[in-house]
Order: sequence, then structure tokens, then C-alpha cells
Amino acid sequence: MLPEELRDGRVALGLGVLEGGAAVLVEQLGVGLGSQQRLHARLAQDFVARLLQSTTKAAGVPWAHLEVALWLLYQLGEGLPEAVQKDKHGPMQGIVAGLVGFGGEVRRQHASVQVLYFELLVRYHRVLLATPSLLGTAFQSFLDERGVYNARRDVRAKACYLLLRLVKHTLRASDAHTL
Repeated sequence: MLPEELRDGRVALGLGVLEGGAAVLVEQLGVGLGSQQRLHARLAQDFVARLLQSTTKAAGVPWAHLEVALWLLYQLGEGLPEAVQKDKHGPMQGIVAGLVGFGGEVRRQHASVQVLYFELLVRYHRVLLATPSLLGTAFQSFLDERGVYNARRDVRAKACYLLLRLVKHTLRASDAHTL
């Protein structure tokens, strides 16, 4: 049984909407990734890492493809144990480092990609805390024209809300050395 938003052939991801077969594909990828992650977490992490690398490094990738890749990264976090996110030498460090590196390109992307980028930074705050050098760059993306100074009001509002969540998570979980 498909969820309500898929019954008419559309699925909303962030602020964007995918239509027709792409919506069904995204839903199947999400279900497949969730079940695959339960079976073999490392395989799921490697798949998402390769997908992110191919979509964030290539020029001219449609925003919908970026949104799907970022959404799959968001779904990857559903079943990850906290220890995997805190592992300083695990695959999540490389994935989040690539995500933070992609942050410079976010300002030229669709609003849904921009918002999903900020949601991912909040979701993976434990990875950012494990690598303090990434934390400063992540905060900077919230505090410039990509976030709270964005030209779009909806992105600014969501960035402010997510910045507050990131600050709360960071203050709660960090020590004086990190800050």
C-alpha cells in the first residue's frame, strides 16, 4: 500500500515534488536502502557515498537528482547506531565531509536542496562533533547567504530553525575543547 502522497504518482521531498515514475523509484530506493541497511550497514553507507560523490561533484546535475541523493543520505541515518556516527575513521566521516564540502555549491541550488542540506547537517551533528574542523564550516553555512541571509524567505526561516536545533545538539553533546 502506497502512502497518500504517492497514490497520485507524486512524492514531496523537502520543498520539491517528483512526478510519476521518479516518485515510485525514490520510494523503492528508500525502502530498499532501509532493509539493506539492516542487513549490511557498510554496504548501504558505501552506496550512498558513491551516489553523493557522483551527484555533488558532477557539473550540470539536475536539482531533483541532488535532492534524491541527499534524501537517501537522510534515510541512511534512520538505522545507524550512535557509535557509527561517532567513529572518527568510519565511512560516515567521509560522507559528511563530502557533504560539508558540497556546502559551497548549495547557494546555487533549488530551495529544497538547500533546506535538505541544512537538515542533514543537523541530523549528523554527532559526526560533526567527532570532527571539530567540519563543525565550524557547517556553522558558517548557516550564518551566511546560504542560510540566515538567503534571498528566499522560506529557506531563511528553515535555516534559522535548524541552526537553533544544531546549536542545542552541539551545546548538549560537546565539551569545552570542541567549542
